[in-house]
Amino acid sequence: MSVDVLMRELAALGPADQRKMIAYLLTLRDEHDLERKRRLAAKINEKDLSKFATLEDLDRRFGLAEDPPSA
Repeated sequence: MSVDVLMRELAALGPADQRKMIAYLLTLRDEHDLERKRRLAAKINEKDLSKFATLEDLDRRFGLAEDPPSA
């Protein structure tokens, strides 16, 4: 099967199946990247809470923060 055929098949999938395929392809890409695995593990194991963003910080960063109610 050619890449062009795969791409047409993927385009025909629904959004949920496309997300699954994206996740699968990212997993394949990273499967043998030991340095990436090491860096990710270090971030997961981080204990210094000052390096974490709150959900509110992320909402502000991505422009999703709700405006405060007007008085």
